[in-house]
Amino acid sequence: MEKTRTNALIVVKGGVIVFERYRNGSGPDTRFLTFSVAKSYTSTLIGLTLNDGLIESLDDPVTKYLPEMAASGDDGPSVRGLWRMRSGVDWEERYEFGSETQLTKVHDNALVSYRYRWCDYAANESQKGAAAPDERFNYSTLDTSVLGCVVERVTGRTGADYMSEKLWQPLGAEHGAYWIMDGPEDVGREFYGAGLAVTARDHARFEQMILQGGIADGTRVLPEGWVTEATVPDEGYEPTEPGSEVGYQYQWWTETGTDVFMALGLHHGNPRVIKGTWS
Repeated sequence: MEKTRTNALIVVKGGVIVFERYRNGSGPDTRFLTFSVAKSYTSTLIGLTLNDGLIESLDDPVTKYLPEMAASGDDGPSVRGLWRMRSGVDWEERYEFGSETQLTKVHDNALVSYRYRWCDYAANESQKGAAAPDERFNYSTLDTSVLGCVVERVTGRTGADYMSEKLWQPLGAEHGAYWIMDGPEDVGREFYGAGLAVTARDHARFEQMILQGGIADGTRVLPEGWVTEATVPDEGYEPTEPGSEVGYQYQWWTETGTDVFMALGLHHGNPRVIKGTWS
């Protein structure tokens, strides 16, 4: 924990907390900010909208639900394509804050200066990439942000409201959680690609529910079979590229050739020894 600057460590075995340690002034009620771990939560929201009949098919084009994406890089990809990070949108996920990279530009305008939302950038400035939709894996926070806007559009609610009713309350979460906001104050909404703050215990509750196939304390939270569909790569989709140790399904990382799946974010540990854990 000292070497990795870990603030909290919680171990759950058989649904029971068997070890819990907090450091650096944190405690059981501390909301720890997670980065791309949030993508796995957004993936779960998409699954819930599908179960509610709000999305008819994962193979529907994104423009069916977000017509403002017409003529953008997202004019053509399906919802499933974005889920798999195979939209074909011209995007480079390079973390060099303070530079002139594409990600820095959107980050600074959406999350620092609040000039526009990530979805605004996708609608007005994104371009089709060198690859066709579904042709090639390209990790993209922009794709997840658009998926979050699909959730908003089909539910007619904020992502937080929908998440509270459909996931957080059925999960039996102990504490409230919150999202970093994205865009100007009058239109800002949840930043679905990262920035979800959750206590360690509630992360563990979410993990336990996923490992139990979508059931929490005997209550079915997610549709039967959904966890398998979301976390087991379809044939031809693992690894992400030849020779890679990892694969990717619906906003969940996998370990090539094993049954391991992970929610991972910036500053995560070694993915080869993490199973169903959050960092």
